[in-house]
Amino acid sequence: KTPRQLTNNKAGASAWRPTLHCVGCIVEGVLELYCILDEDMHKDSNQNCEVISHALGLVQQELALRGLTMPEVLALSYDNTAREGKNQHVAKYMMWLVSTGKFRSVQDGACVKGHTHNSLDQRFSIIATLLSRETTLETPEQFIQKIRQHLHPCRGRKLVVQYLKATHNWQQFFLPWEISISGIAAGPYQPDVCHSKRFLLRQDLCDMELPGWQSEKPDVFATEPEHAQDLIMCVKQFWHSTSLSQPPLVVLPHSVACR
Repeated sequence: KTPRQLTNNKAGASAWRPTLHCVGCIVEGVLELYCILDEDMHKDSNQNCEVISHALGLVQQELALRGLTMPEVLALSYDNTAREGKNQHVAKYMMWLVSTGKFRSVQDGACVKGHTHNSLDQRFSIIATLLSRETTLETPEQFIQKIRQHLHPCRGRKLVVQYLKATHNWQQFFLPWEISISGIAAGPYQPDVCHSKRFLLRQDLCDMELPGWQSEKPDVFATEPEHAQDLIMCVKQFWHSTSLSQPPLVVLPHSVACR
């Protein structure tokens, strides 16, 4: 999630006022990650994938210290906005996590309203209150120091606050797949879309107990051979929906992923 800009509001009208962005990620029971970014950093899918990747790396380290391994299933939740999370680039990132064996399945969900008021918004409210008490904050490091000193994580989570200076170009990374997924985000000509999708391998499709549903293969993959490690996408209208909105769809055949 990305809140409003962090600005020193107590400085005089003629004083230089640094403006930064803060992106947060909560991993329940493990950590709270807050990344401070410069104002000119794009709030897009590259940033979203970078923060998630960074959080997953920190989670793996923290679980290792506890003698635990990473879970098999990843569930993501973010605002209903096409700019950051609900787009084909993040969908391809989810596909990549499954196709490379990092997770057995990855599922996401977004509420219908564009801005989702959840526990992370409450944490941002506390951060804004803490920073508003300061009279002088001039560098990203000073913002980070104040957050580390005064913000107390909840429910046994570990606090991590870092300065994110750049992101990888995830959009460019997935171009060799030469696939495009449409209909993920709502638009003026397509207002009704599904808000939850799950990616998993064909060999695990039987565990979902989908009587009467048969997987479909797009025409672009018609000549690709069927394989147990074909990547399948299952979509529902909402996270809590009890049935799929369309047949399971082959989105990345194993043969294409290998190439």
